[in-house]
Amino acid sequence: MYAQKAESELVEAQLQLTEAEKALAQSTLDAEEAAAEAQRAAKEAKAAADHAADLNKKAKEAIAEAEAAAAAAEAMEAALQAEEDAIMARQNVQTRPVLVETPVPGEPVQPNSFKDSDELLRMEKELKRLEKMQKDGDLARQGGIPVLEVSEEPNVDWSKAEAAYARAEQLEQGATDADKAAEQAGHIADQQTAYAEAVESKAAEAKQALLDAELLVKDAKASAEQAQKYAIQTKAQLEQLVYLQEHPKSVHTFVSELNYYSGNSAYQLTHPISFGYWHKDFSYSLNTKYIIAKNNTDGASGQVSTLSDTTLNFTKRNETPKYIVDYSLDINIPTGKSALSWSERNARMNEDLVAVSQFGTGWQFTPKIEASWRISKEDMWTVGTSYAFNGPYDPTTDISHDDISPGNEWRKFLRWQHAGRDWQFVGELSNTSTSVTKIANGEEYSTGDQWEYRLTYNRKLPNNQNIMLYYWRENQNINSIVPSDNSNRLAHYLGTMWSKKINEKRLLRVSFDIMKSNGRRYDRVNNYFDTDGNPQYTSVDVNGRTKYTLGLGYDIRLDEKSSFAIDLQKFIMKDGESSLGQAPTTYHGLNILMKYNKSI
Repeated sequence: MYAQKAESELVEAQLQLTEAEKALAQSTLDAEEAAAEAQRAAKEAKAAADHAADLNKKAKEAIAEAEAAAAAAEAMEAALQAEEDAIMARQNVQTRPVLVETPVPGEPVQPNSFKDSDELLRMEKELKRLEKMQKDGDLARQGGIPVLEVSEEPNVDWSKAEAAYARAEQLEQGATDADKAAEQAGHIADQQTAYAEAVESKAAEAKQALLDAELLVKDAKASAEQAQKYAIQTKAQLEQLVYLQEHPKSVHTFVSELNYYSGNSAYQLTHPISFGYWHKDFSYSLNTKYIIAKNNTDGASGQVSTLSDTTLNFTKRNETPKYIVDYSLDINIPTGKSALSWSERNARMNEDLVAVSQFGTGWQFTPKIEASWRISKEDMWTVGTSYAFNGPYDPTTDISHDDISPGNEWRKFLRWQHAGRDWQFVGELSNTSTSVTKIANGEEYSTGDQWEYRLTYNRKLPNNQNIMLYYWRENQNINSIVPSDNSNRLAHYLGTMWSKKINEKRLLRVSFDIMKSNGRRYDRVNNYFDTDGNPQYTSVDVNGRTKYTLGLGYDIRLDEKSSFAIDLQKFIMKDGESSLGQAPTTYHGLNILMKYNKSI
């Protein structure tokens, strides 16, 4: 079991490690792809920026070229205009008539001071302007701008100026287009830059995922290492268990109990003691108990303090991986007190109230054989039989010729059990048949078969909890207290127990049980004298019985080899009308059970 658990945990850790490594590889691939995408986006953004810068440069060059062309056109236009003005001025000078006033005879010649002076000044200004225009034309020629030759008629060619203006407009339009292209390239560069930033963010996320995956792989490796260490330790434990199985040590067990039952004006205190020994495939055990029983009922009081009968068991097991065969022998040693006096018989309370209803019988030898067949790791069928040879005993000290020779009992049973990890189930069907019982006074009787059906289910719950449910049904034909008193009574037992493991050493239990029986049920002994004055006894029965029991238990593991358990039980029992005509009664009771277990 330990090896399977360790192997399962190791496999689970290895699977976690594999998944983590896969996640790491995928994260690494995603990170590499994101980094490559970021690099590509950065390159594209840089290329777009370079392209935008180149277009901007070309736009600036085109604008400069257009501005230069416009300036040249303006210079050419100015030169042509100057040349045209010069030609026109020269033509005016050549064709203008010179006005000379003819003096009047007899009068002195007077200079035309104002008019002539104004004309001369105007002509002087015109000549200066023409000289300036001539100089501008010479400068234009020196700049490589052609001018028209002076001719008699003014003939200025404006086509070159118009071509220059068209070229300037074309260059200006190109500069505008280049500016728009540069602006568009700038937008593209911005988009590429934003995309590059997004890719860089994705790359950062991929890098973080890569770091997380590395941490996951680290944790998975740590878990795998821990599982491997646990597997090594468990393997060592398994090897130790195998060694102990092949070379088993002897195990001794000691169990001591103290049980107190009270109710219906009576109580019983028992102190069971058990000693067991096991070695490899052989075991034996010895069981006995000390009993103190007292009945305080008016007119039927009685008390017994005695050792019970002692049971000795020997078992030998033959086991293979698929089959188990157990051979056993039970021996009942009559160490108890079977012969009871008048008052002591009153201390024999019913088996629904106390643990022990009979303090002793005779010798009994019961050989038994059980064969089990494992049909799977969790399921097993068992078939078994036993035969009890019952010896005679004297039940009284004050009645003669009443020795009893109980009939032998043959029991057969079939059992199926499922022992899974989460739930367990046991279903059993048994039959007991009894031979003729004889009494020393010559009386004898026989009973019918007794059938028992038992179903027990246990389920594992979360948080270290368990729930157990059971239902048992049996018909009882033999009254062990008064052998000659027989009844065919049907009894139902059902209940549940919830338990929770508080820690490795403590367990809490809560139980609820119901017993319901119809037909006649033993209540107590009724002593009387027959017509000859001899003491006699018979049983007082009730017509049906129902019992409800609520229990609280607590188990403590003291150490690896010892444990202690205590149970408190509160019950209510309702009896029907008795065979003596007494009305139905209801009474309450309390049980206190303690158990100490020790392995030596």
